[in-house]
Amino acid sequence: MNPVNLLSRISARERNMLGALVVVGFMIWLSSLWKNWEAVSIRHRKVKNELSQQAVWLADADRFERELHESLAQLDPAKTYNASELVALIDQLSRNSGLKHELGTPVTEEQELFFQHSLKVAVKNAPLAKLIEMERGLAAMHPYATLEDFSITANKSDPRLLNARLTVTAYQLVTEEDEMEYWYD
Repeated sequence: MNPVNLLSRISARERNMLGALVVVGFMIWLSSLWKNWEAVSIRHRKVKNELSQQAVWLADADRFERELHESLAQLDPAKTYNASELVALIDQLSRNSGLKHELGTPVTEEQELFFQHSLKVAVKNAPLAKLIEMERGLAAMHPYATLEDFSITANKSDPRLLNARLTVTAYQLVTEEDEMEYWYD
């Protein structure tokens, strides 16, 4: 069947409706094409911005590397703690402060430049002054160990005493010896 013959056999009204249907379909197709073009343009701009930002970072890579080594040189690996040293440190601080405490199991996360050791501690029936003494002792004497989470609740039977739950985090610089020891433990 020839399309010209087919069009000549239908009425003018049907031809107009068919033409309108084709125009509407074409407009829907153009609208979809325009939306896709806008989405691609937005992504293209984002990628272009990201690439220019990465170029700036890469241009300063030597400076970042130098600053990293300078910062690492200022750190004292002897003052960092592995997981067992963190447990011993918190146990000693708690005993020195006269606190009744329970220690959890340390959790170690390996980062690129350091190990992060976290330890959960529960303290029961302690006066506020002793908790403050322990916290200040940790902050003053141990720069690479910190309290990440500290929650205190009053003891229901004696409100002068407090129960505390805390998470202590210590950082240990990664050396080749430490990595070998970590993986073989």
